[in-house]
Amino acid sequence: MQLDMPMRRGQPSPQSSTSRWHRFNQIRPPQTAWTLWKKACLLWSDTQLSLQLKMWLYPANELLRQWHAYYVPKDRLYIFQNNRYDHHLPLELEFDLDVHDSDLVLPLDALQVSAEATEDFWEIIGPVCHMLIPAAPIVPGSFQEFLTSLEPLEASLFHTIELRHPPHKIVRYLTEETFLGVSNGAEKFKCAAFGWVLSRSNGRRLVRCAGPVYGADPPSSFRAEGYGFLAMLRFLL
Repeated sequence: MQLDMPMRRGQPSPQSSTSRWHRFNQIRPPQTAWTLWKKACLLWSDTQLSLQLKMWLYPANELLRQWHAYYVPKDRLYIFQNNRYDHHLPLELEFDLDVHDSDLVLPLDALQVSAEATEDFWEIIGPVCHMLIPAAPIVPGSFQEFLTSLEPLEASLFHTIELRHPPHKIVRYLTEETFLGVSNGAEKFKCAAFGWVLSRSNGRRLVRCAGPVYGADPPSSFRAEGYGFLAMLRFLL
């Protein structure tokens, strides 16, 4: 994978990617700034990246940058111009110069590539980086397994949780009846904790939870109150 050398020089080419989001209108930075920029680029590359990039995590049409060329493997090349994606059909190793069709949107399996046009055909320059296909998610078999699968930040919201009924029965009570929820938090001796309770409208408790409050010292009762409210909402949502 190579750096975009025109972009590195501060003079983007027609093949350079552009932002789909904010567009800036500002004067060109002085040469001293470009010198520092080039030195920064040398930290990870001269022209070839020192550490190769991995697969794309999101489809091309979900990214905030617009590329000049896209490729659908074993199908065709798409060239973006005049706010449309022109189709170029494959030849033996390259792609036809003639436009076969045109669309306003990309197919979901399109991949960003660098491409150049010669007198006779379009050709892809450099390797094609494919999409990462995530593994099928593992569905937790129990509430405890669900808690174990959470990220540490979320898991800390359920530090000490007690279910007074099986999960499916709690869900039925919460969806079919009016329920009550109370949360609280406090700080003392530079230590803070939170707690919350859910109950049916008749006062019979369904769930209770408590835990410590993390964050920069010193902890405050405001943060503890926020922890309690956030933890209860996260359980419900």
